[in-house]
Amino acid sequence: MSHKKPVTRRDFLSQSLLSTGSLVVLPSLYTMLAARRAFGADACTAVAQNSKTSFICIDLAGGANIAGSNVMVGKQGGQLDFLSAYDKLGLPSAMNPQMAAQTSNELGLTFHADSAMLRGIRSITSATTRANVDGVVFCTQSNDDTGNNPTNPMYWIAKSGLTGTLTALAGTSSSITGGNSTAPSMSINPAARPIRLASPSDARNLVSLGQLNVLFPPNKIDSIMAAIEGMSSSHLAAFQEKDLPTQILDVLGCNYTKSRAVAQDGPDAYDPLKDPMVAQIFPNLMNSTSDQQVATVAKLVLDQVAGGGTIQKGGYDYHSGNRSDGETADFAAGVAIGQCLELAAKKGKDLMLYVFTDGGISSSATVDNSTGGRGKLAWAGDSGERSASFMLLYRAGNGRPSLRNNLRQVGYFVDGGQAVDTKSSLIATDVNMQAMAVVLNYLALDGSESKLGDVIGDADPFTGVTDKYLLFNKLG
Repeated sequence: MSHKKPVTRRDFLSQSLLSTGSLVVLPSLYTMLAARRAFGADACTAVAQNSKTSFICIDLAGGANIAGSNVMVGKQGGQLDFLSAYDKLGLPSAMNPQMAAQTSNELGLTFHADSAMLRGIRSITSATTRANVDGVVFCTQSNDDTGNNPTNPMYWIAKSGLTGTLTALAGTSSSITGGNSTAPSMSINPAARPIRLASPSDARNLVSLGQLNVLFPPNKIDSIMAAIEGMSSSHLAAFQEKDLPTQILDVLGCNYTKSRAVAQDGPDAYDPLKDPMVAQIFPNLMNSTSDQQVATVAKLVLDQVAGGGTIQKGGYDYHSGNRSDGETADFAAGVAIGQCLELAAKKGKDLMLYVFTDGGISSSATVDNSTGGRGKLAWAGDSGERSASFMLLYRAGNGRPSLRNNLRQVGYFVDGGQAVDTKSSLIATDVNMQAMAVVLNYLALDGSESKLGDVIGDADPFTGVTDKYLLFNKLG
């Protein structure tokens, strides 16, 4: 069955090109202009900074280990209600957390003492920074090796009121979330699609966003959108692969270059390479792609140029028959976490970090005694029933954030199976609900947790059982 090429906005809508399932075919310039027309305002004009807590997702693609070998998980009593064994979670009996000196609570949230993620965090952060952090672990199953887990809460975070002066959301990938995993379908707002920021040059190009109100005055939006809608399928496909400045140049020609002078901020204001605080934390920024991605997103989020940001890190499908590959990848994740936390400390900004992955992993009985393996059990295969995610909250200059009931674990693991108990919570088998729980805790930071229903566009699913899912107190 053939379909005519979409010509008008109505055609685009009727053929679902603006629906959440097909959003990837829509160019970012078009979505921005559509948002301005839909809301009757200059949605891309610089806005005033707000007081919401900065928020960054770290999306570990491939099914990383979080539970046990990194963040401790336990039975119904919480993190410290230890399982009798953690051998399926990568720990030999000599490293069981019940043994002396096998855990660390220096981040509030309890990690295994030899967690590679914790070692990575320590390698970057100061003791003072770590003393101002606390966290929560979510025991939730998720599907292995897929970007279809609706784990990313960024659209709801933006809807809660987190804004940036130039863009609502940013990510290191060109995907619908800016990372590997998707977002709950009911949360996705095409007008807030993340801008890709994977390098300092991407950050410098954000200057174009601040000019859209000049380049595209309201009386010209319809004609520009019509021009985009009138492109052939092949032209449209090529157009949407280009970055935003190139899209603008294609539509406006030489007028784009002439208009650069109207920008209120020069590109240096957005460039991580020009930020002395970034330079202290990322000394290898010029030569490291990973550092460029983390530094670009973290700087622009903490400077409130972007509202929220997602950092995708690959290489977490590491069941290669050894342990050293996983330890190396987990250490790198910890470094990225530490870089975000330490930059928040230097800039004096509160920061919530949400770390998640697609699925989980299970270990074999083989001990990897290599230097990199550290005497731990080798990773053997995917195991989504052993998945987990966690949040860390950095509180700028006021001591460690406080918890409502001194609880740091949502849901729990089955002792014998060392897997998420599917009846342990509303989020145990539902990553949509897990995303809602993250948003609930984010809202609590400014005392607006009662607005969860408004943000998710449905009844608050945690009504009556809030104490099991709401762990953070208001930041003060």
